[in-house]
Amino acid sequence: MMTRVHWDVAESRLVSGWLKQRFLGLSGFAAIAAILMALTLFVGSTGPAEATCTGPSGGVETCAGAGTQSDISYTAPGVTTLNVNTLTIDPSRISLTGSGASPSAATEVQHYTCSTGNAADCVITPEKPAQNGNPAVAESCAVASGAPAGTSCVAPPVKAAGGPSGNSGPTLVVNYNQPTANTNTPNSGAVIATGTIGVLGASNAGRQLRGIDACLRCSAP
Repeated sequence: MMTRVHWDVAESRLVSGWLKQRFLGLSGFAAIAAILMALTLFVGSTGPAEATCTGPSGGVETCAGAGTQSDISYTAPGVTTLNVNTLTIDPSRISLTGSGASPSAATEVQHYTCSTGNAADCVITPEKPAQNGNPAVAESCAVASGAPAGTSCVAPPVKAAGGPSGNSGPTLVVNYNQPTANTNTPNSGAVIATGTIGVLGASNAGRQLRGIDACLRCSAP
């Protein structure tokens, strides 16, 4: 017992000497702050393992083992295929989402043209909106005097009026392959989600949600 006491004292002196060498010249407050910072870095480095993800390569991101993140979430267009397998952690979420592009612009209004390709060979009268009690007048066209024989007015194609349409969302693929996943076994690759969907693949259309347009394959129990 006495030997152990003497060893503790010696050990304490060694630690004290190391601290003096490391923080020589610092004020007491600065030295304490430096020590606390070093301890914080040490504790932080021993945190939970995270999945290692590589890519994207050709739109494919692959996550496996343990390394950089526990929330495995990506978005298109950078990533369109997400492969998750052989995990040695329990991720909080596996997610791949994307949205369609903005709606296409409305089709430009078309007008009468001249069959000769020369606008001077035809007289095109623009439409007039209704005003001051007078009804609207549609656009009209007449062949100009002196136009070449056979000249005619070419009417614009008949097209129903309509606004812009939405664009479909991107095709997404989520492959989650973890046959050994078990919520009762730590670090077995089971998705432990809290307040959110655990494994999600969702593609939204440009103007409205068109349901899940993604391919989702899960082989975990």
